[in-house]
Amino acid sequence: MDAFIRILEWLIPAGGIAGGLTWLLNKTLRNLRTTKEIHDTYKTLYEQISKTILQLQDEVSDLHRELGRFRRAVSKASACRYYDNCPVQHELLREQKVDTKPKDRKRQRTGERNQDSGIRSGSGVEGEPVDTG
Repeated sequence: MDAFIRILEWLIPAGGIAGGLTWLLNKTLRNLRTTKEIHDTYKTLYEQISKTILQLQDEVSDLHRELGRFRRAVSKASACRYYDNCPVQHELLREQKVDTKPKDRKRQRTGERNQDSGIRSGSGVEGEPVDTG
């Protein structure tokens, strides 16, 4: 048994076991620190997103209130005694006419281009109009 202990002492120098235990402990601590950092990052992001969502919910509820007020005002406009000269109604009708106006898009036909110059665009042929008279 004494020989076995001497062989172990020769194979594992003094402090080898302590070094191994220290390495194992450091590895475990590194993993724990990394996990904690990730957890803290997620927690911070969650808090920021929660604040943003609450702000957006407040804005949406304000917009719903304003939309309700606008709908009530528009529905009461027809019962207004100043209906014929109501500036709000004229403004709403004007906006409605602008939105429903069809867009006029004119396109040139390919044969109608560059009639005055005698050059057809894209043909690659340049020349003067021929006078046959």
